Amino acid sequence: MSYDNSELLHAYLDGYAALGTPLFREVAQGVVTWVLAVLSDQAKGAFYTSQDADVQFGDDGDYWTWTVDELREALPDKAFHVARRTFDVEEAGEMHHNPRKNVLWWKHDPAGDDQWPTLREALGRLKAARDKRTAPYVDTTPYVNWNAMMASAFLHAGAVLDHTECNALALKVLNRIWADAWDGTRGMSHVIERAEPHGLLEDNVHAAAAFLDAYEATGDDAWLTRAIAVMHYCGRAHWDEDKGGFFDVARDRSGAAYLATPAKPVQDSPTPSANGVAALVLARLWAVTDVKDWRRLLDRQLATFGGAASQLSLYGSTLVRAVDWAVNPVTRIEVSGARGQGAACDMHLLALQTYRPRKLVVRKTAERPRATVCVGTTCSLPVTTPEALRDLLR
Repeated sequence: MSYDNSELLHAYLDGYAALGTPLFREVAQGVVTWVLAVLSDQAKGAFYTSQDADVQFGDDGDYWTWTVDELREALPDKAFHVARRTFDVEEAGEMHHNPRKNVLWWKHDPAGDDQWPTLREALGRLKAARDKRTAPYVDTTPYVNWNAMMASAFLHAGAVLDHTECNALALKVLNRIWADAWDGTRGMSHVIERAEPHGLLEDNVHAAAAFLDAYEATGDDAWLTRAIAVMHYCGRAHWDEDKGGFFDVARDRSGAAYLATPAKPVQDSPTPSANGVAALVLARLWAVTDVKDWRRLLDRQLATFGGAASQLSLYGSTLVRAVDWAVNPVTRIEVSGARGQGAACDMHLLALQTYRPRKLVVRKTAERPRATVCVGTTCSLPVTTPEALRDLLR
């Protein structure tokens, strides 16, 4: 699923940025490679919905799984033994329909440094062998909420992995969402280039969150303006002024495409909840603009749902992240300087790559490069080189 992989991509990128674990970078790069190859339309600017596990009834994931014999047939002897140990391939596998089939998972690192090249060779050969199998169906429907989530993850990957092609595709997708899904009076459509349904909260708030990510990644104020426009629409169409919180469907929407009873989703299942994401967007808008109305809405949002957080446990994580933004200081990294290659560009990339909870990156244009780091109301002196900024962020 697109939404599984976008959130996993964020998690592995954060893990690599925070800990420097090479495997986390490897996994993140693998997700990016798969999405570019299978789950995207780079010409039009869209991310697809999903790739099935099965090709036909009863195979239960045969495209993705391996028997010992299939592994041996695909690999030379040394690569076979390294891959078998690393990925825990045994005669007794995990699949009920065929107990000899193994789901590859990372059980052991290669036994020595000299085995890593062998493992990389094995992965390439296994991919080539798998490509000869009939691939499962790909659902190409471009849902707005899931496209926004993957675009956000690709902007994150563009920074942490320093892959400009990730940024280019993410921005292309977000520009298409704005051009082909947004209507200022009816909000986001649910599917790009389809008129109905319109006015679903999750499409709007996920798009607003991704627009804020694009603002941080580019320093282009147009993205901030778009995020604000979407949240103003949500305030008009979804906000419950009496009891607080956002309804899942706009008040003017009705018909077969919409549930008759409005709800205020706050549980993360299967994606980050619409009201949790809305709270995060409000917190970020308040942090970047210092406009008190955003803080007022954030406080009401958290007061409305705060009592549910302890009951939701893991499935309230998005809401709890918004609480974290509300009660703890934000790290604001502001970089100024000329556009294009140079010290300011390098400092901007470093700011985006650095892991900090509750981080906000602001990019401005100026004649000379400089960067400041503020945590709450305490700010550093300006620095002018990437090396000095790196020292500040350690």
